[in-house]
Amino acid sequence: MDTLIVSVIAAIALLLLVRARLYRNRRRPKRPAGGCGSSCPGCCLLEKKDLSSSSLLVVGMSMLLIASTARAADTTDVWAQGQFDIDLYMGVSGLGQAAQARTVNGELMLGYGIHHRLSSYLRVGLEGSDSLSVGTASIGFGLMVAAYASEHFDIDLFFEICAEEHLRIQPSLEINVDSDDDLSGYGSYLRTGVAINGHRRSEALGQARSDVDYHINSEVGVYYTLARRHQLLVEFSWDVHPQAQAQKGEIGGVSLGYNVALGRAIELISEIAIDIPGKNEQTAASLMLGLISTFGP
Repeated sequence: MDTLIVSVIAAIALLLLVRARLYRNRRRPKRPAGGCGSSCPGCCLLEKKDLSSSSLLVVGMSMLLIASTARAADTTDVWAQGQFDIDLYMGVSGLGQAAQARTVNGELMLGYGIHHRLSSYLRVGLEGSDSLSVGTASIGFGLMVAAYASEHFDIDLFFEICAEEHLRIQPSLEINVDSDDDLSGYGSYLRTGVAINGHRRSEALGQARSDVDYHINSEVGVYYTLARRHQLLVEFSWDVHPQAQAQKGEIGGVSLGYNVALGRAIELISEIAIDIPGKNEQTAASLMLGLISTFGP
């Protein structure tokens, strides 16, 4: 299975590299200051867009994605008007635990720049667990809005609707602070969102009641540009469950990301994450690889 996954990633990487060469001579708009969601939606290692678009990197992800799908330690970016984006993420989680607890997941995201401050995306995720005997799928779509963009400070807003075991609505925001307009130095970002979904509760006499649950998930990260086209990211995540009776806070983990721009239109995303165990939990690790390709006018 590991050989199959590596072979698929290598084949897709080759195809995207060939396509990237077709667009290497096309003029790309500049990107503003700032650092893909679920979470995860462009990358700061590629050339910058014009100042009217937002300033966040992807994985990600691009976006705040639901936890079960692949998402990189990265920031997210609104695409320039008329641009298309294709993101592919594949990973494995639960390393260090029993085979039944490990999962293999993948996600494909398609994005489009509707306006210089507005982008949309559609994503599909797949996950296999319990030695691949159980498979689940998720689908979601969302909007990204560049609410504020300046030379060193940016705010982007997101709204996503996704379906897996239940329907989930998630508004979120990301704030970026960058040392350099061209992202050649270092910076930090804060991403937080509220995940809202229904939950069916069993009651006595065979009756059931549906309630609305919500929790707040957040990530804070920093990035540092090691050299031209090479960037290192460190991210810490946590969740807050206001409706919980006992444990209202939960530490997620620490992620280390290394992103390389392979050309003017393609970026390779890699990440290793360590889950910080809570009560009655075990330490686990996850690995993820992703490819981001942005092309168009």
